[in-house]
Amino acid sequence: MALRLSEVLQTRRFTSLAMNPDVKKVRDNLTCPVCYDLYKNPKYLPCYHSYCEGCLEKMQVQFKIICPECRNEAKVPAGGVKNFATNFFINRLVDDLILKKKVTGEVKVNCDKCNVNDPVVSFCPDCNSFLCSVCHASHIRQIEFHDHSARLLTDLKREKPMIQAKGNIPLCKEHDEQLKYYCETCDELICMYCTTKKHNGHNHDTVKKIASKHRSEIEAVTSPLEVMIEDLSDLHNNIEKMMKKIGKQGDEVNKQIDQFYVELVEKLMKQKDQVKQQVCDTVSQKEKALTTQLD
Repeated sequence: MALRLSEVLQTRRFTSLAMNPDVKKVRDNLTCPVCYDLYKNPKYLPCYHSYCEGCLEKMQVQFKIICPECRNEAKVPAGGVKNFATNFFINRLVDDLILKKKVTGEVKVNCDKCNVNDPVVSFCPDCNSFLCSVCHASHIRQIEFHDHSARLLTDLKREKPMIQAKGNIPLCKEHDEQLKYYCETCDELICMYCTTKKHNGHNHDTVKKIASKHRSEIEAVTSPLEVMIEDLSDLHNNIEKMMKKIGKQGDEVNKQIDQFYVELVEKLMKQKDQVKQQVCDTVSQKEKALTTQLD
């Protein structure tokens, strides 16, 4: 079975989400509806619904699977669930999400080239490795890595879009070669040998060139979203500042109330002592008068 770069239905689905952003919907589309976790090696069923390979194995009953979403029955191919078509589109989105979290520091990572556990300072997309300062210096000096593009994490955090790892390129099942080419005529990934045989005469080119060709379309979609995110971020910051200001004002008012009642209590205590003294003086005078009369 030929591996698709992106099934038409899946592409339209994510394009719709990009045009009408909803955080919950995006998260749901990167989450397996069975295990409720990020997809792990997602596989297509014939109905185009995707699930983790491990989840499909648990759902398999007598060489068939009932899709939890549409209830259509899918026959498990020879060799097992692993031979269902891989959803590389979602796989790449999940990989990019995890990679971004690692680069931004949301997920802690260690150097992939040593076991010293020094802080990671760079990432090399060509060998998909995070590097500490020592290994980074060695990496850029060695001749065998002269064509690699190791970048400092401080630089990557400022770049948009986030850099992608170049490892884990899928292999052609027929020729066991990396799928580095894309056939626009058939809408699928192909290897070098496929370009001269089955796809001879078709409109195909390297994945890198095809991606560059369509990047402007993607940027046209993402640019408004970036502006929207920045506006929402500013609004969020303003609301937080207002909440802090209101909190400080509330604390100040509470202090003033406490001070007012402290002063009021002190004043009442003084008045109480004065009144009691007056009563005491009056009683003393009355007692003297009565004593005089008694004598």
